[in-house]
Amino acid sequence: MKIRVLILGVVLLLSVINASGQCEDNITYEIIDSTLFIRGEGDMCDYGGAWWNYPAWRYYVYEDGGIITAIVIEEGITRIGNESFMGLDDVSSVIIPKSVTSIGRDSFWGESIRSLTIPDGVTTIENGAFGMCSSLASVILPGSLAAMGSAFQGDSLLASIINLNPEPIAINASAFTGVDKSNCTLYVPKNSVSAYQNAPVWKEFRIEGIEVGIDEMAPTMGKSKQLIIYPNPATEMCSIVKPDDFLYERSLTLSVYDISGKLIRQILIDNNDTEKVVFELNRQAQGAYVVTLSNGKKIYSGKVVFE
Repeated sequence: MKIRVLILGVVLLLSVINASGQCEDNITYEIIDSTLFIRGEGDMCDYGGAWWNYPAWRYYVYEDGGIITAIVIEEGITRIGNESFMGLDDVSSVIIPKSVTSIGRDSFWGESIRSLTIPDGVTTIENGAFGMCSSLASVILPGSLAAMGSAFQGDSLLASIINLNPEPIAINASAFTGVDKSNCTLYVPKNSVSAYQNAPVWKEFRIEGIEVGIDEMAPTMGKSKQLIIYPNPATEMCSIVKPDDFLYERSLTLSVYDISGKLIRQILIDNNDTEKVVFELNRQAQGAYVVTLSNGKKIYSGKVVFE
């Protein structure tokens, strides 16, 4: 058994995906401790159909008994192909780079993803891309998104969507079929609330506005990139979306300032694969605050009101 594991490890480390001919000569993969890394330049191939057109990592799971719990697609990949990761049922975490512009049909169908950030740069999400992800609770959609098919159908636990596009794009009526929209909060840029309240499909959600942009109040640090904080206003507790720049950082510092710039709380955060940081204040601490998240070199900030 030890010999077989060692041999399999060498194959995985050196393998070049050739599942559909030469279109995959530009892509390699590696599986380390149940995490699948996809590396290369350009578009991934489209998979599906006959058995011979399945990706190599699917055989790793179905024939070799391997387990994949996380997928990291590295910078340089520009398109995630159709059915690329379909059927890897144990996947709970996915990282998509800013180089990706298109996410193909059924690419993550049926995964166990809990939260998802679609980075700025993605313009198209095709039918079924994240369909039947029954554990998916929160999604962030980028301002760059221009077209979306029935991408989230069957995601029955979806409870919050942050949509950073100031203009509601036209989407298929079945984009969120199976989502309880009356109990799912759609967070949109504050000045876009009215537009979303009048847009087909989007208007069926509970809609709240959030601040998006450059914050002028970051104390002593000058201008900094804006954190996404929701709900806002909040009562006792809110969530902070971790910026893409910080996803791979080992440790972060969360600081809370009152409106006079006085530091009232600071927390060291041991980073992990979650995309959100939960921030809590006592019920008595009503008022406006500035929150910053820093890795020691970069700082993101945002304003939050506790009621």
